Amino acid sequence: MTVTELKGHAPIAVHADGILPTDTTAQIHARLTHVLGKWAKYSRVRVTRLSQAGIVRPVLIQLNLDLPHGRLRAQVAARTMPDATLLLAVRTAAQLRHLPP
Repeated sequence: MTVTELKGHAPIAVHADGILPTDTTAQIHARLTHVLGKWAKYSRVRVTRLSQAGIVRPVLIQLNLDLPHGRLRAQVAARTMPDATLLLAVRTAAQLRHLPP
């Protein structure tokens, strides 16, 4: 498990499996820190790149966020890491909008 603090941002715990870009953690931080805000330190992200041939969307990302009033989970699959992080940020933002303040 890698917990990284990038340039003053709250750490997001990132666990990576499979062959992934070297900047995977930085990409996750870049997309999610803004979306999660103060909740970033309560989040865990699991990233997997499946290696089987023929898989159309091999990059899987799951976010688990422990909030005072419950949990939030978002999962996405995409062709590339940038696409996956963007989809995850959009899905997470949409879910956070529906939660009480």
